[in-house]
Order: sequence, then C-alpha cells, then structure tokens
Amino acid sequence: MSSPISREDFNQKFMSVEKSLKKLLNENIFEKEKKHPIRQGFVNSATYFTNGQYDISIYELMKMMLLERDLKQIKEYDETEFQKFKKWLTKTVKTPDDYFGVRFEIEVFTLLVQGKCTEFIKREKPDFEITEFNSTVYVECTTKHLGVVRDGDYLDKITDAIEDKASKDYSNHKTALFLDITNLLHHRQQNKNSENMDDELEEHVRTLESSKSFGSILLFFMAHPKKYRLLPVFYRIDSEKINSELLKFLDKYFPHDPQDMNLIFPPRT
Repeated sequence: MSSPISREDFNQKFMSVEKSLKKLLNENIFEKEKKHPIRQGFVNSATYFTNGQYDISIYELMKMMLLERDLKQIKEYDETEFQKFKKWLTKTVKTPDDYFGVRFEIEVFTLLVQGKCTEFIKREKPDFEITEFNSTVYVECTTKHLGVVRDGDYLDKITDAIEDKASKDYSNHKTALFLDITNLLHHRQQNKNSENMDDELEEHVRTLESSKSFGSILLFFMAHPKKYRLLPVFYRIDSEKINSELLKFLDKYFPHDPQDMNLIFPPRT
C-alpha cells in the first residue's frame, strides 16, 4: 500500500502539530512522561508510518491535530478554562482512561463554543451547566473502551456506562448523558458491518430501564465523512419525559441529524 501523502508532507504536519501542542501544554509530557497518551499518540503515528501502516498513522496524527484545534479554540474563548484543561492534561492524566475522559470533555466544550452557546459553565457532577433558556439544564460526559475484541461486548459496555451514571444524584430529565463510544464502534466493526447499527443502538438503549433516568442520551463517535478528515458525530435518543428546556437546548446545539453509519471508520485503536 502506498502512502496518500509523502514522507516530507507527513513530517511537516507532524512537527507542526507537535510544536504547537508543546507550546500549548508542557514539554515535560513529551520529554519526561514517556507513557503519556498524547506523547504516545505521536510515537504511534510515527511508528505506523515507518511500518507502512499509513491509514492508522494518519488517523493518529489527525487526533492530535483535532486536539490542537480544540485547545486553541478554548484558549481563545476563555483563558481560565483553558488553564484548567491544561492542568488536567499535564498533571492529572496518567492513564489512557484518564485521557479519554478529559479529551471528551474538551470536545464537548469546543462543540458548545463552536455552536456559540455562551450561557454555560464547566463544572463537576454533572460536567456542564447551561442557563441559556428559562431554566438550568445539564450535560454529563462519559466514555467507555474495550481492550479485547469480543462480539457483543460493545453493547455491554454501553449498558455499564448508562447504568453507572443513572445511579448518580444528577440523573434526571433535565440532564443529558453524552457518551463517547468511538472505541466501542471500532471494535464492533471488526465483527460486523455498519448495516442496521443505528437501529441496533437505539433499540438497545431504549430497552434499558436505566436510560429512562436521563432526558436524553447522545452517543458520540469519530468518523470520516471524507477520507483523512475526522469529525465528531452523534446519535441522539430522547426520553419520552425529556424536560422541555433540555429539549430546546439539544434542538438548538445538538439537533437530530440521522448519521450515516456507513461512514469510513478509522482504524481500531
């Protein structure tokens, strides 16, 4: 397989993104923290390219490019919030699970900024508080991952995530649960094609008693609408009892938009 970009172009993009993230964050995570997920992303990208695994290599680099873009947008929007995310990424994150959780919150924060939602604050338990409409509504973020590919496990992981969050005090019809399932769908793709995946996901979520605790559940994943371009998309499942103000918020910033489950999924990571 030949590379879709030259080694020279790859190196140029690689060094540009690495330099930018070093400036935004802290060089220590690149030089001293050998196992930090961000540093590992660059190591993986370079290794895959050298080994001729170009799709995976470019996917890993695109993830770093997307992180760079998101952090720059947050920094421009609110320096204080940027510093909080910077601290979490450089001081708190030690494992891939730590990183994926913070990274998803960065993604959601950026989506709110891009949507020009100005009446929100980043908090904890739940993660976001929105006061744009007549009452306050909330968003809680979570992620789930699989380490080994086993058919059916991805639905079990979705169940685990929803049931865990449904047990919290903040689970109610004024709160939306945002769940990143990118990794789970990559694993699912190893065993099945994308046919009927949207129906499979909605049917599974709606049969869970725990899913009724939230006003809405949005399942997020990264996909390729075009080759070598990453885009966060979601599948939204509203409760019949969704709070009217939460519904207004979601309809404005995260509207129903049927996703093509046959989008080109990046290589499993």
